[in-house]
Amino acid sequence: MRPLLVDWATRLLFVSGFTHPRRLPRDHLGVATFHRVLPPDQRSEYPFPGLAVTPEAFEWCLRLLSTHFECGTLGDTMNKWRAQDPARRLDRPLMAITFDDGQLDNYLHAKPVMDALGIHGSFFVPYANVEADEPLWHDRMGMSILKIYRSGAASFAALTEELGLAKVGSPGDEQAAVRQVVVAAKSLPRDQVFRWVGICERRSGGRQRLAWDGLMSFDQLAELSKQGHEIGSHTQSHAILTNCTAPQLDEEVRVSRTKLQARLQLPVESFCYPNGNCDTRSIECVRAAGYHQAVTTSWGSNAPGQSAFALKRRDMTSRALRSNAGRLSAARFAWTLSDIGRRAGS
Repeated sequence: MRPLLVDWATRLLFVSGFTHPRRLPRDHLGVATFHRVLPPDQRSEYPFPGLAVTPEAFEWCLRLLSTHFECGTLGDTMNKWRAQDPARRLDRPLMAITFDDGQLDNYLHAKPVMDALGIHGSFFVPYANVEADEPLWHDRMGMSILKIYRSGAASFAALTEELGLAKVGSPGDEQAAVRQVVVAAKSLPRDQVFRWVGICERRSGGRQRLAWDGLMSFDQLAELSKQGHEIGSHTQSHAILTNCTAPQLDEEVRVSRTKLQARLQLPVESFCYPNGNCDTRSIECVRAAGYHQAVTTSWGSNAPGQSAFALKRRDMTSRALRSNAGRLSAARFAWTLSDIGRRAGS
């Protein structure tokens, strides 16, 4: 019953104008977040389908965003936001289009849509993963856990016992199993996270990787930059910065920028905190490393005066774009963008 009520409420609020994007403050900066853009068959294989939208949904979302917002890279929109005249209203609010993780599907499936619409975005990449063409640690862990879980409850129980998670029990579905372990890993020190990855891969019989999966190459990143897109740092190894030692933090933040700039021969001015986790120490490290701005995963738009090193974003997930019946919904999309939708927990 509740899903039906939510759909009904989102339509009513949209039609009445309460959640229409035109009501959003024009002096605010919005930042839209995408992770993966995958065809339906690949999305169904991926251990974190909630992080992926289909190319159809991506195009639909981008068309809506470009109708109501002035869209661009984080660097470009930040420059316009900083320079705006408080006495003069912008024609449309600003919206930065951002992508986390440097996944190959961004190049294969998102770029053609953006080319067709003439929209540029920012792509945040973990340097060491791109250099090695190695999946991010949570993807490596996720694929291994799926194989272990599918081999039987006893195998999954043995894994969680070795990781010290035996008391949490066996979840009811494989996606819950993946989330259970990965969420626990996010609270660990960096070195311990990679030890867990190794345990998962050993118990699954070796590294698991989908045939179509991969990261963008440096040549592809250079091509994106030449076409007007922005390349930003997403650390060296996608480590959770709040769990890093001081030397590790320097490596993930400053060294990743230095290497990325040297490899691509272009300035790297924007940073993205893995998992959105940041604290005073990591924010100061990002500032000192020479970045101009950084994004978190805190939800919302950015009012004048918001710190450039703790920018809020809105995740453009399938749930944010579709009704509970599974259809792409302008009303649900507007609800997601609105403060009303956030307060209601959608």
